[in-house]
Amino acid sequence: MRIDNAGRIWFVEWTRCSVYDGRKWLDVVSAARKQGFGTDQFHHCLPLDNGARMLLSHALMAWVEADHIKVGIFDPKIRMGKIESDYITRSGLWLDSAHRVWLPMNSKSCFVLSNLDDIQLISDSGYPRFEDSVGCIWFLNDRDKQLVVRNRVGATFSLHEDALHATSAVVEDRSGSVWISTVRGLLHVVKETDNREIGFSLRKVKHYQREVPNGSCLEMFVDSERDLWFYGPGPNNYRLYRVQLPDN
Repeated sequence: MRIDNAGRIWFVEWTRCSVYDGRKWLDVVSAARKQGFGTDQFHHCLPLDNGARMLLSHALMAWVEADHIKVGIFDPKIRMGKIESDYITRSGLWLDSAHRVWLPMNSKSCFVLSNLDDIQLISDSGYPRFEDSVGCIWFLNDRDKQLVVRNRVGATFSLHEDALHATSAVVEDRSGSVWISTVRGLLHVVKETDNREIGFSLRKVKHYQREVPNGSCLEMFVDSERDLWFYGPGPNNYRLYRVQLPDN
């Protein structure tokens, strides 16, 4: 669910997409078909150009014009590769605090969109996972088992970790203190500022394995009481876990 720049609410659920403007419902699926676009499934609903349009898949965007749904192809500069959108990218970062859209390309690169005329390929990064409290973007490079962190001026720093999983999620419980889900449980990483103005280093603190979830993660966040919530597959079905984080 998203709200566009006119206050309309967009609802997306896999094969369905509708828009409510406060008075009536507009059906995106029927409008797309009338305009000759196939709509087998919608991967996401992300605001483009500050909410003037909505990106619904790697090739389709829609907007409201004179109370009618308009649909168009989204593919400026995206011919370089397919946008990934599946269970591996579900726990990732899609929209940051600067209203930029992050689109995962593969485990080593992604796109970032400030608007339709400003699309940048970020190489040697990975799946965008998280934006921390100072605006650094955390990436997962599952192929090379690397955590990659990119600060506001584009400098990158990395950390190798063999226990990273394709769905590893990243959360922050306080500034500079980050938790990553891995196949061995939760990994605590501290981001330490060095003497350079824009630099920092990443330090592993410890793997926490006792009574904590491991493996595939579809969603993870930390609440105001420093309880970590983890959503992922359980023994028989998907389960929601709550973990009280250690004090150190």
